[in-house]
Amino acid sequence: MMPCVACNVVYVNSVDVESLTGAVAVTRAVERTFTKNLQPARTTVVHFKVTAQGITLTDNKRRSVSLPLCLAVYHGSTRLCTA
Repeated sequence: MMPCVACNVVYVNSVDVESLTGAVAVTRAVERTFTKNLQPARTTVVHFKVTAQGITLTDNKRRSVSLPLCLAVYHGSTRLCTA
């Protein structure tokens, strides 16, 4: 069995970053999501699952979106506790 990682996350928004990558793409997405001139972003809790086959997001109505891992243009992790 292939290992996977799964948890619930708050899905905030989706922003077209054109051909930007890395920190510049993240900066653009954050600025466009939280700009005061736009309507507030609609958030929802989704189940986030990562496997060798890709990333799957599933909302509370059981609608799923699956993406190949190669589409993840930016990722990071933060260690929340030291055990």
